[in-house]
Amino acid sequence: MRLAEAYCRFGETNEDDRHVIMRWLFWDNPKLSGYMAVSSYLRAFTPAPDEHVLGFLRKRIDDCLSVAERHFETNAFAIGASPSVADIADKLRLSPARTSCCG
Repeated sequence: MRLAEAYCRFGETNEDDRHVIMRWLFWDNPKLSGYMAVSSYLRAFTPAPDEHVLGFLRKRIDDCLSVAERHFETNAFAIGASPSVADIADKLRLSPARTSCCG
């Protein structure tokens, strides 16, 4: 948000837009990324992850992704007609990695 404000790009045009951008950013961090990180860690670094735990995490991940999917079915961007910091942050988190440390 600070870079968007400093350079007057990829940010909000009014207080309502700012609220929506912040909502998208805070939706992703504790919900989607949190579940994805734990699931990835368990699958990559534990010898025998509990399938029930992985199933629970998968359900939560799918629920979170369905929120984004419903929004982006009718909207090209998180807010408005052009990308914002919310779009950039979510794109980085939701895109497959080009390389993987864990095979």
